[in-house]
Amino acid sequence: MYLMTHAYFCLYHAVSNVLLRRVESHLSHAPLQTRKVARGLAVFLLSYATAYMETLTISHFPYYTFIDRQKMYSIGSLFYAIYFFVSFPMFMRLDEEVAGRRWSLGEVRWRYVFRPLVLIQ
Repeated sequence: MYLMTHAYFCLYHAVSNVLLRRVESHLSHAPLQTRKVARGLAVFLLSYATAYMETLTISHFPYYTFIDRQKMYSIGSLFYAIYFFVSFPMFMRLDEEVAGRRWSLGEVRWRYVFRPLVLIQ
């Protein structure tokens, strides 16, 4: 099961990449404030939907039990979605160009390996 987790998370992030890029391209001519709000709303909705659907599918696994399923679906999914609030935009920026140049390996290492480790301390 552990190795399948990597495949699931790759799928979640690849799909979120496509959908977030569609939102951005659809609103490319909108004012900056509108784009920021739309992107934030899209990240929130994608994150919550991903967390909710995973919680829902896991609930049918026979070794998981929940005292209050409704709270787990609503509140538990919201707390699980916090991970995706951060990871979906970070994953999307992995292949972005900054000021017309690609990121160096050191920048990628700092942004995606060391910075999250500092945040969880």
